[in-house]
Order: sequence, then C-alpha cells, then structure tokens
Amino acid sequence: MIKFKDIEFKENKYAHSVRHNASVTIGPYVLSIGYGDMMYGSGPESDTYEVALFDEHDIVPLSDQNDCLGWVNSAEIDQLIMMLHETSGFGQACRVFKRTRWNRRFSMIGEYKYEDELV
Repeated sequence: MIKFKDIEFKENKYAHSVRHNASVTIGPYVLSIGYGDMMYGSGPESDTYEVALFDEHDIVPLSDQNDCLGWVNSAEIDQLIMMLHETSGFGQACRVFKRTRWNRRFSMIGEYKYEDELV
C-alpha cells in the first residue's frame, strides 16, 4: 500500500504562481494532493496540503461543506489512503453524508440531485 512518503510531487509554474501536485490511483479513485500558491496547503515546510478525491463519476465530497479538504497533514493523508483501501463504497458514503448534512442544515436538498448516485 502506498504511503504519503512515497508520493512524488511535480512542480507546475503558472504566470504568477507555482504549485506542486501529485495524484495517486487507489482502486476506482484518484487522490489529488497539492500545495503552493492559491492552494489550501503550504507543503512540506508546514506539512499542510490540499486534497481532492475523484471516482469514475465526479469529485467525491470529502466534507459536508466542501468537496476538497485544505490544510491536511501527511498523517491524515495516510489515514485517507488506508480508508480508500479498506472501505468499499467510500465514495458513495461520502455523497450520502454530504446530502444528509445539507438536508439537515438548509432543507433545500430538492435542488441537488444525488439520487442517481444512490443506486
């Protein structure tokens, strides 16, 4: 099983910023990790990274408020990698969690169509 220490980042230079990105395929998922300018992570100096997760359908929401997670440390990324290996239906569970949290907070779930994904 891959660990955070095994992940290699690539530098991407844009007009006014520098970012570092890496992606790891774990089963049906692609875990995207990044840091740098205009991202929610500063990198190795502060051990903080921005994390997003994708499956064959779309982005997998990693919290009830945002699809991406910011300021995640390497130990938390290792935990996420382990959960992706050990938890079947991880993406489905995240979508259900986001939908039910949104419903409790705002009672506007009818505007968001996740039913197709809950088969």
